[in-house]
Amino acid sequence: MESQSESSQSQRQRVRVYARIRPRATSVMHDAGGCGVDSRGHVWTRATHGTQTRTFELDGALDGGATQRDVFDRAGAPVLEAVRRGCRGCVLAYGQTGSGKTFSLLNCAEDDLGLVPRIAVDCFAHAASDVRHAYEVSVSMAQIYNEQIDDLVSKRTGLKLVPASDGSTGWDIDGLSWTPCQSAEDVLDVFQRGRSGLVYAETHMNKQSSRSHCIFQVKVERFERPIELEADCASEDSTPRVVEVEKRIGQLTIVDLAGSERQKKTQSIGARFKEALNVNVSLFALGNVVSALASGHRHIPYRDSTLTKILEPSLSGKSQTVLLVCVSAEGEHANESANSLEFATRAMRITTAPEVRSSMVEIDPRKLTSRLRGQCDDGAIARLVDEATCLRRALANATKQSEADVEVMNKTCDDLHRELDHVKAELERTQKELEKTREERAG
Repeated sequence: MESQSESSQSQRQRVRVYARIRPRATSVMHDAGGCGVDSRGHVWTRATHGTQTRTFELDGALDGGATQRDVFDRAGAPVLEAVRRGCRGCVLAYGQTGSGKTFSLLNCAEDDLGLVPRIAVDCFAHAASDVRHAYEVSVSMAQIYNEQIDDLVSKRTGLKLVPASDGSTGWDIDGLSWTPCQSAEDVLDVFQRGRSGLVYAETHMNKQSSRSHCIFQVKVERFERPIELEADCASEDSTPRVVEVEKRIGQLTIVDLAGSERQKKTQSIGARFKEALNVNVSLFALGNVVSALASGHRHIPYRDSTLTKILEPSLSGKSQTVLLVCVSAEGEHANESANSLEFATRAMRITTAPEVRSSMVEIDPRKLTSRLRGQCDDGAIARLVDEATCLRRALANATKQSEADVEVMNKTCDDLHRELDHVKAELERTQKELEKTREERAG
C-alpha cells in the first residue's frame, strides 16, 4: 500500500552549462578564427576573416583535448547522483549539426564510451555497493521525427502525449514501453536496439546527421533496506513479514537534440529539407521557452512543439538540469558557434529547485532480497548479513558492558560513602581533642 507522496525541496540552484569544442579538422589547423578556450576558462569565437572576438563565461569548457570521461564527470555524474536521491535529472546536448553531440552522448566504441554507456555502468556499480538501499531500474528510448513520437524499443510509431499521470507538471508519452533492467548489460542491450531505429542521413556537412531528437530515459526506484529483517529471513521460517519503507523515484532524461542547420550549408533538398525544417522549428520553440524562463515571464510556451512539451518537467524548475553545448572549432562555423553559446548563456539564468519524490510503501524483505540477487552479487548480500550480525553483537556487548559498568559504579559509591563516614568520625574526634586542650589551657 503506497502512502501519500511527500516532496522535499532542495536549495535553489540553476541550470548548469558546459561547452565542448570539437577539434579542428586537419585541413584548417592554421585558421586564425574559430572557437577555443582562453586562459581564464572562457570560450571565445571569431570568424575566419573577422576582427571581433566574442567571449562567453560558462560553468566550464572542454577543449579538443577533453575525454569522454571528462564529459561524464562534469555533465553526467552530478545529475545521476540527484536521480539516485529521488529527483528528476536531465542532460541536454545542443549545437550545430556535426559539432559532436551524438558522439558525446551515444557513442558505444569501447575506447570512447559516451555518456549513456557510462551512466549505465555507474548506476549498477553504485547499486551493487550500496548495502543500505535496493534499486530497481527501467529504461525507455524514443525519438521525435518530423514532430511524430516513435518508440525505438517496441517500434511503435505515432505515439501521443497525455498529461502526466502522477499529477506533476508536464506530459507523459502514452504507450511508451519501459524495460526493467538487472544490469548495465541489460541497459546497453535496450539502448543498442533502440539506436538502430534512429533516423540518420548524409548531408553536405555531416555524413551521419541526426534527423530526429533522441530521448533516452532511465527510471531509478530506490528502497530503504530493512537490514535486520533481511538477515532474519536467512534463518527463520517462510512466514511473510511486511514492513513499511521509504521509496524514492528518480528519473533521468538524456536528450540528443538534432543539430540546427542552414540549408545553404547542408544543401538539403526533398525529404532532408523537410526534416531539417521540422528540427529547426522545434529548436526555435525550445529557444523561445528558454528565453521566457530566463526572463522570468509568467507564460512559458511549452505547448508550441512536441519537444518542449516533453522537456517541460526538465525545464520547469523541479529538475537538476545540465546543458552540454557542442561547438565546432573551425572559423567558418564561428557564427553558428556564437549562436549556440548565446543560447547557453540564456539557459544559465533558468533557476531550479529539484524536488525529491518519495512515498512510504509496504514490502516483504524476503521478496526484496530475492529480486535483488540479479543486480547485487552474493558477496554484497553476504556483507549485508554480516553487518547486521555485527551490529547485533555490538549492541549485546554494549548492553552487557553497561550492566557491568553500573555494578562497578555502585561498588565505588559504596566505598566512597564508607570513606566519607570514616573521615567524618576522624574530624569529630579531632574537634573534641581541640576543645579539651583549650579548656585545659583556660583552667
